[in-house]
Amino acid sequence: APCCLRSAIRPGISCSASRISFLPNSASDKSATLKAGRASALVTGGRCVVAIELVMSGVWCVTRCARSGLNADDACGEQCGSLRLGAGRTGGVAEGATAPAGATRRRGWTTPVLDNVHSHAFQHTLRGAAESGGGDFWEWRRQMYRAAEDWTHASYLKHCRGVYREMLQAGITAVGEFHYLHALGNQLGEAVMQAATEEGIRLTLIDACYLQGGVDGRPLQGAQRAFSDGDAGRWAARMDALTDREGVRVGAAIHSGRAVDPQSRRGLAAWGRAGKTPRHC
Repeated sequence: APCCLRSAIRPGISCSASRISFLPNSASDKSATLKAGRASALVTGGRCVVAIELVMSGVWCVTRCARSGLNADDACGEQCGSLRLGAGRTGGVAEGATAPAGATRRRGWTTPVLDNVHSHAFQHTLRGAAESGGGDFWEWRRQMYRAAEDWTHASYLKHCRGVYREMLQAGITAVGEFHYLHALGNQLGEAVMQAATEEGIRLTLIDACYLQGGVDGRPLQGAQRAFSDGDAGRWAARMDALTDREGVRVGAAIHSGRAVDPQSRRGLAAWGRAGKTPRHC
């Protein structure tokens, strides 16, 4: 079922992603698909994984669906599952339906795409590093702080493009980027948004406020200082300079209970409510 997570496929639900992912059965199938809209393809082991942006409304007829186990090729000949899409929403899902005239047929498995709702792109460089050396949480944390340093707009843009390309190839079409690399103000946040736009993945930039080193109010130390704006007011002023754009939303976050004091949390919540901004804690 394209566009929405399995649990969300029901009439009237807003789609959580702007692309459809599936495995076509043949090169001709892929070629026909690419004509429907902008697309990116990855060929691995002779199989082409295609993600197609939804650029039109219509009816999609699928023969095998991970949502219901529908297998029309084996069970019911010309019958199929029918999925209606329009204006970015699912209009209806039907099983055992006869394909209407003009329906776009999808032969083979059609599976839900995924959302990555809590990403730290810079931590991609850490993957498996501490674990392979037998390190504990504190060793991982030391490596994480090192990984957060020395980024420029250009280097982070290139890095995030690679991370988001990998997500798309895995069937993830929307990402919430939990972002707190603030040493350069909004430069790295802008790099995240640009990377998402250029790679074609939908993004919510969840910009996290980070003000203190513990619940006891201890000051920030070392690399933690690069995460902070100093106080909630300066965090809000920086956030005011970030704007939504096509395929990208700006969200707000409290990094953690230990990193933001109660009074500042209330101020951040008020800022988010005033702008109807997505909020995460």
